[in-house]
Amino acid sequence: MTNIYQKCSPIILITLGALLVLELALFLREANISLAGNAGNLPAQIATSTTYVVNTTVPLNPHIATSTFCSARIITTGTSSVRMIMTNRHGQRPSDSVGIFQSASTTTAYPAENYGCGATWVYGHTGDSTLSIQESF
Repeated sequence: MTNIYQKCSPIILITLGALLVLELALFLREANISLAGNAGNLPAQIATSTTYVVNTTVPLNPHIATSTFCSARIITTGTSSVRMIMTNRHGQRPSDSVGIFQSASTTTAYPAENYGCGATWVYGHTGDSTLSIQESF
């Protein structure tokens, strides 16, 4: 007679090995993390402010943060709406249908906890316009 443990042992070992490989793959995968942030309810001040001209033909070369420790980006649009990509991962670029939409003549704060402080690509969605990017620390 064959012992039940002798029959189940290879199945258990294979299952445990597969679970270990799966756990290792999940642990080593590239995480989508925010590059900066600050604790809530702490005071912040504007550290840098830059104005750009954006258009519909070519996405604005990336605005590179002066530091990866900003608390937020405050973006003000001019007379045209824009689309933005706030990452440089996977070569993503904004277009008519891709990116974060911001209406014309608006000011929006993008917290670093959600959007990070990396490169910001901007595309003039409905025409030429100015764009102001302020970083707070």
